[in-house]
Amino acid sequence: MSPGCSHNSNLYWTDWNREAPKIETSYMDGSNRRVLVKDDLGLPNGLTFDRRSSLLCWADAGTHMMECMNVARGDRRKVTDGMRYPFAVTSLGNTIYYTDWQRDALVAVDRHTGKETDQFQPQKQTKLYGVAVAYAECPSGQNYCSVNNGGCTHLCLATPAGRSCRCPSNAATVGCVERDDQ
Repeated sequence: MSPGCSHNSNLYWTDWNREAPKIETSYMDGSNRRVLVKDDLGLPNGLTFDRRSSLLCWADAGTHMMECMNVARGDRRKVTDGMRYPFAVTSLGNTIYYTDWQRDALVAVDRHTGKETDQFQPQKQTKLYGVAVAYAECPSGQNYCSVNNGGCTHLCLATPAGRSCRCPSNAATVGCVERDDQ
């Protein structure tokens, strides 16, 4: 996701626990935390959400595969396998880009066919860490925190149905009010 943009006010992340790796989600305020994927994962390094297709995709350095799923339906499908050591991943349209630490390259893969369409290598061989797509503007939609900080005194966190107002750790001295508006 690009900075400032979210899909239904959800966060997505991978847990690299070697004994029980998983992919999780929650609302931006940390509530409604749940596991999306826990089976057949090795080392899910990269994770990206494509807002146009509503697909959550990840690159797994343990299984050497890239997979995608529709979060609402929970279906999961392999995009490609035989990857060497994928690390970061992002998507734009039908193309998924991932960095590969063994190839020292940024690789482009067609999401529908699983075929590599291009490879970019930096002039100096090095491990490529992050990769991101920056959209010119966020998608249209309701952002409950965009006007007047959502009416919150300090931190406004969007949730699918409203907002959650949160305080810093020294809230007693700064007059902060916590509340959930849903």
